[in-house]
Amino acid sequence: MYAKNLVININGNLKDIRDLHQIKELVEQHPGTTKIFFALRDNGSVKTFISKEYKVRASKELIST
Repeated sequence: MYAKNLVININGNLKDIRDLHQIKELVEQHPGTTKIFFALRDNGSVKTFISKEYKVRASKELIST
């Protein structure tokens, strides 16, 4: 599987920081060359951020998690 970018959508009213830690762990377990974008959705608006620190291998295993 080949992808240039991976977009992770995050609900702006996220209440549990453990979800963010889980995302970080998954990213660290699948290093690669695919850029990661985070789309933070809150009150009908979307703010997009790109990870400067991490890139992933967009494998079926990662995507299905």
